[in-house]
Amino acid sequence: MGHTFSNNIYHIIFSTKKRTCLIPVRHIKDISSYFCGIAKSENCLILEINAVPDHFHILIKIPPSLAISDFVRKLKANSSKWLKKKYNLPIEFGWQPGFSCFSVSESAINTVKHYIKGQEE
Repeated sequence: MGHTFSNNIYHIIFSTKKRTCLIPVRHIKDISSYFCGIAKSENCLILEINAVPDHFHILIKIPPSLAISDFVRKLKANSSKWLKKKYNLPIEFGWQPGFSCFSVSESAINTVKHYIKGQEE
């Protein structure tokens, strides 16, 4: 077989250090766009993204050549530097070590999208 086919879809969740409410709600769309740019540079496709002041949810399709832990590390490291600079967040702002990640079947994508969109509720 000369081709690789994959459909690696994951629901990733990560939170601020100590689950402190430091993500400004008014900037969630801008931060989400930043995350989408990082994902695109890694050949990933964000299917849904949303946040509340203390954590982010991302539904993403990742190529088989990229380890999820490498992607999340890059996302968190780059974004914490960018967030502190752009929004003048306190120096202690950061992401909590670790993350949650769940594989999602094709048939469950819409359910997970709905769940992520409804985070404010």
